[in-house]
Amino acid sequence: MKSFARIGSIVPDCVLESCYNVDTGAVSLNATNDPPIRLLTKFAQAFPAKSPQIVVQAPDREMWAAASFNGTANCTVCTADGEGRTTFNYQSAKRKQTVHRRPIPRWARYLAGVSVLLEVPEMPGVDVVVCGDEPTGPRYDFSLGMLFAALWYEINMETCDPDVLQEVTERVRREYIEGQPPRPVK
Repeated sequence: MKSFARIGSIVPDCVLESCYNVDTGAVSLNATNDPPIRLLTKFAQAFPAKSPQIVVQAPDREMWAAASFNGTANCTVCTADGEGRTTFNYQSAKRKQTVHRRPIPRWARYLAGVSVLLEVPEMPGVDVVVCGDEPTGPRYDFSLGMLFAALWYEINMETCDPDVLQEVTERVRREYIEGQPPRPVK
């Protein structure tokens, strides 16, 4: 597995620079649009032995994710604005279940769907905290999907257009959440 010790963003107007101390795991940010303090605070509370290795913002959205690799195949996601926490891997997400064989929580369905449908070279296990200032409801859920797609692209060091993130998230809505069969591509 690759080791990523950086902070990145796919937002063109917001280039995050990192200063990562390998010995202490401390990250300092220098950006025009820094992530919310509550994101980093919740990350420290949820994963006290770790520091975020990647921070991304969904384009054109007030949605942020802080992530650290965990050395497993599991993806553990917490919300900064509530008590939401779930763990899934690729196989459990395909079944729309957590690793504990419980249904994926409603707020995490787009996250799991993106992890299943997105085609990127590598999806290592990560511990993630997400937060946003989007209104609760369908826009918030859709924005979480875009955010998670942006995170997976960043983990794989691939650039991605915001339109591609919307297309991926829309595909997740149709095929994963609503359960419609995939449309043939012409």
